[in-house]
Amino acid sequence: MFILSIDQTKIDHEILSTVIEFLSKEEVIIHPTETVYGIAGRYNSERALLKINAIKSRQEVQPFSIMVDAVDQILDLSGQESHWLHQLLIKLFPNPLTVLLPRRKNLGIKYWDQFPLIGFRCPDHLWSRALLQHDGIPLITTSANFSGNPPAGTIAEISSDLLAEVALVLDGGVTRYQLPSTIIKIDEKKRKVELIRSGAMPWGDIQNLVHNSKLKCNHYILKKMFNVLIVCTANVCRSPLGEAILKKMVREEDLNSLIEVHSCGIWGMDGQKPSELTVQVANENDLDLSQHQARSIRPDIIKQADLILCMTPQHRQELIQFFPSKEKKIFTLKGFLKETRLTDEAIADPIGMSLSFYRRVYREIESEMKRILPVIRQLAEKKNSKS
Repeated sequence: MFILSIDQTKIDHEILSTVIEFLSKEEVIIHPTETVYGIAGRYNSERALLKINAIKSRQEVQPFSIMVDAVDQILDLSGQESHWLHQLLIKLFPNPLTVLLPRRKNLGIKYWDQFPLIGFRCPDHLWSRALLQHDGIPLITTSANFSGNPPAGTIAEISSDLLAEVALVLDGGVTRYQLPSTIIKIDEKKRKVELIRSGAMPWGDIQNLVHNSKLKCNHYILKKMFNVLIVCTANVCRSPLGEAILKKMVREEDLNSLIEVHSCGIWGMDGQKPSELTVQVANENDLDLSQHQARSIRPDIIKQADLILCMTPQHRQELIQFFPSKEKKIFTLKGFLKETRLTDEAIADPIGMSLSFYRRVYREIESEMKRILPVIRQLAEKKNSKS
């Protein structure tokens, strides 16, 4: 694995030629975009597709996106021929945006031909566009993180295990937005634009672009994700377990489009791995925390949260002290929705304890998540009904 430093505002043609050489050999690279760091390879390379899929440990029901240099490539690859869509895409790109479109033709590539929808990116980023222009072939694009972990705005935020899996890394420092792309879905037949995931491009900006284009759009659909944040001390035991448990329940109830789940620690050290027994207990319950990296609490994380669930009353009090305006959204996990206050609302810290103690903590967290999931679902649906 080679690491090359670049200036994101200037093209170094010698480095660019090196990158193109790697891509032409069907290698996989990591590079900065305007949003976050991405993993890339030629979209028509079976070797690159298999490699990236293995790195991400991703279910094949979740397709990657295709990064292109021009709107015409989007229409060609998707098989779309609509003049309305062509004009709309011209207004929307380039931007930190992914557009999901129905695939109306076979690409002759087994991986892509299994999906009814394909996502497309036309980035607002000098180096990404240079790669596309000089290689001449659209690229697979997906965030440079293991599935379930936050995307990376710097190389330092990418797992060393992941970095070791690729042939070449371009280190351009901090990305512009440090947020993933916004995802929308466009239904050309119904003239409908739907927000799937909030991200670097504000929904209001998208609506303004469509409105100013004077193209008829019958209606917009805004899906507002309900954000649940789970908090403990260091984000290496209880809150990662809580996050993994609730994510699994959300997935099993087909609520991924309504509820997103995150975790962090009040006094955690960013990048710290979960304890060995935490990983073991998770594995015993078909959950994978081997790639989890701890996050410490930040104002932006708190701002995005609709519901904050703490493992102890002390965590709750400390968060209220730091963020008093969010008090009405901060609860203990055991105390949330209880009519009478419990004598003990704490879920004990298992650090330094036995495996059996960890298992007990897991069962306690799982029981509480089962209890509150129906209400979280109602809150998420209520948030969307107001959109």
